[in-house]
Amino acid sequence: MSNPRESLITTEQPSQTLKCARPLISAALRRIEEVAQVPPQAGWNRPIMQELRDLYSLLHTLGDWLKTEASVGTPGPVNEFLKQQGIPLSLDNMGRDDDIYSAAVLKVLAEWAQKGKKAQLRLANGQEVPAVSMVGQEFMPHHITVYNLGRASRNQLSGFEDLAVKIATKTPGVDFILVPQVFDDPYKKGRYVLSKLFEEDHSFRGLVFPMVDLKITEEAINELIGATVMGGDGKAVIIAQAKGYMLLQMNEVAAKAEAAAALGATKSISLEKKPVVIIDRPFTVVLNINGVPVMAVPVDYQNMKDPGNIGGRGRGEIDSHIYSSEDMNP
Repeated sequence: MSNPRESLITTEQPSQTLKCARPLISAALRRIEEVAQVPPQAGWNRPIMQELRDLYSLLHTLGDWLKTEASVGTPGPVNEFLKQQGIPLSLDNMGRDDDIYSAAVLKVLAEWAQKGKKAQLRLANGQEVPAVSMVGQEFMPHHITVYNLGRASRNQLSGFEDLAVKIATKTPGVDFILVPQVFDDPYKKGRYVLSKLFEEDHSFRGLVFPMVDLKITEEAINELIGATVMGGDGKAVIIAQAKGYMLLQMNEVAAKAEAAAALGATKSISLEKKPVVIIDRPFTVVLNINGVPVMAVPVDYQNMKDPGNIGGRGRGEIDSHIYSSEDMNP
């Protein structure tokens, strides 16, 4: 198992959890800050961390839907919490007594206020998929509300990008909003859409949407790795692990949504990872004996290969990282 301390700098890939379920990461981050006693005025070295902090004020509105856990020195309690919640995430032990671990979980299972029907839907790309039909004889079913976001004429029925549809559930306070387009920053855009749901559109009598089965079992939230802030004890707190999980399922009866984030922070390593000298082209090897250059041998590409066991001295451990010139400029 790789040591999280040895890989604080990673190649960043867009994290779906950060794009789609930001409050869960925010909740886990808040637990890290609470344990580390990070002063409110202390600033992280990444702009995204302040964006996550800005969500702290919203977390209390989630009430019992949001569950969190934190531990110090070992990830055991956090991993057990994730296991009990049925979340397929776990954090690696970073090996120091002052390492901090945290996790946040949200799980929703809600039946539609009125069941739909199974249907088939031919998508814009020609593919046919299983779908949910919630269509009335003359009027929209009572649990569905269509909103016009005001970017096109109300009479232009082809302008579906201007619509948002709210489906109510039997669970108080829980509903699902469907917006017929995708965004680069879904969570940020989703908050904007929610702020615009005031102009109802009564020109439709039903809704048909594809069934959904989406699951991200574990992903690295690389944008957070290496983020640093000063803790209350004057030591730097560095995010060394960040993992996310998401699930969304919808059929004609119910919807299920789950999201989780798990973080590991350390106080005991350098703030910056130093580069590695990379030799990735022909080079020369000089044999030096007592200060005398005895041999100077050029090595070309065709000679760069494993010679096997040399002199019966055995072999070393395996470093699974694939190095390149990028490691000289982390």
